[in-house]
Amino acid sequence: MGIGTIKIKMFDGIVRTLGDVRYIPDFKKNLISLGTLDSIDCSISIKGGVMKVSKGAMVIMKGQKTGNLYKLMGKTVIGGASVSTHASSSNDNSELWHKRLGHLSEGERSKLDPKSKECIFLGYEEGVKGYRLWDPVAKKKVISRDVVFNEAQMLNTNATSSERQGHTVEIELHEQRTKSTDESTDGSTDELSLEDPEEHPSDSWNLSKSHILHLKKLLSREFDMKDLGSAKKILGMEIHRDRKAGKLWVTQKSYVEKVLERFSMLNAKPVSTPLGAHFQLSSQLCPGTKEDVEYMSRVPYMGNPGKKHWDAVKWIFRYLAGSTNFGVMFDRDGAKGEVSGFVDSDYAGDLDSRRSTTGYIFTFYGGPICWKSVLQSTTVLSTTEAEYMALTKAAKEALWLKGLVEELGFMQRGVLLQCDSQSALDLAKNQVFHARTKHIDVRYHRVREWINSKQIVVHKVHTNDNAADMLTKTVTTEKFKHCLSLIHLLS
Repeated sequence: MGIGTIKIKMFDGIVRTLGDVRYIPDFKKNLISLGTLDSIDCSISIKGGVMKVSKGAMVIMKGQKTGNLYKLMGKTVIGGASVSTHASSSNDNSELWHKRLGHLSEGERSKLDPKSKECIFLGYEEGVKGYRLWDPVAKKKVISRDVVFNEAQMLNTNATSSERQGHTVEIELHEQRTKSTDESTDGSTDELSLEDPEEHPSDSWNLSKSHILHLKKLLSREFDMKDLGSAKKILGMEIHRDRKAGKLWVTQKSYVEKVLERFSMLNAKPVSTPLGAHFQLSSQLCPGTKEDVEYMSRVPYMGNPGKKHWDAVKWIFRYLAGSTNFGVMFDRDGAKGEVSGFVDSDYAGDLDSRRSTTGYIFTFYGGPICWKSVLQSTTVLSTTEAEYMALTKAAKEALWLKGLVEELGFMQRGVLLQCDSQSALDLAKNQVFHARTKHIDVRYHRVREWINSKQIVVHKVHTNDNAADMLTKTVTTEKFKHCLSLIHLLS
């Protein structure tokens, strides 16, 4: 005998729990006090020999009158609320086996097993809308469109920590020095000695040596390889380093000399600018007769060059002959590790269409990484409009470069864009639309949103210090050399 919790299976098959019930296991019949049911906010109704116990609008118990008592329509399960121990009913006790706690068979269950396969991305299949994958388990190629890429994981990154722990070394951010004699940019030789990477903890990466060796091993199976140490020439570009100063130069002297030799201009008289100020090129300089005037008006002068055009091309070769030693310099200074750019535009510089030229150039770690000089798509009515359109074009390129550099692991703030037109900067910063700017295409006003969200930071720069000025018009020798020095394009 005692007070505890019992479970009762009702007439509708639902098992309900009663607490604080006096229960005597040896009695054939136990009583349920109506006062106990009333204490838990139950209502009781008796009609036609049937007693109903309701809670709210739901009937939770029923009893059939037998003699002077109402017998519960259901069966009582004796024991704690969480575990069934005994049942008293008219049915056979073997029904308790059907109430046992069942477990799913892990070995035979396959409905919830993962159906996907881990594969290696190879590329895109031609002629089929799908990805080309390699199944390392089945050792076969798979083409599928239902692919989810794990961009946060690289190949062979599932190695255990114990495997990685014994194969990690510290490698300098720049290339490790070996004991050898290297030629510096000024022609002198410096003795380079092996240095302990622990002396430069701030300029080191923890790289997995096993992964590097594994990659070299895979490449050596397909190609004849030889470790030549630090790179000095790649795709016609020559690389010069000054590790003490933390600077690197990239030149194309050999490639330029091959081009000059091909066109017999190797011994040409050098000039200091790519194009002289006296060149005013137009389609009117193209050769033609009166009968061909209509036809020639539709042919670009690049496809039908005249004498002036050939002179301009020769001038470019003469400039190359005098600038073979020029190269791009990159500085390891961390303060220069943010993308910044210059943008400029002329006004109606094209003599044929009277369209303006957009020019911009972007630098990273001191050296130029992206530049462009192109005619604008429409003819503008003012210098402000020309500069404003150029600013928008450069801002679009700046956002793309910012995303690219951040994907490579170099976090960026707002890209600094320097322009020498104060009116264009005021128009870009002003969020109010005026009737005077209504003729400007709506797509060029997008730069206002980028400036307002701090993705682009515009800054006024003097015309003499705008490196993009050399991309839009012919400039003097002094101005051209100054523009080259601004982007670290030095001899």
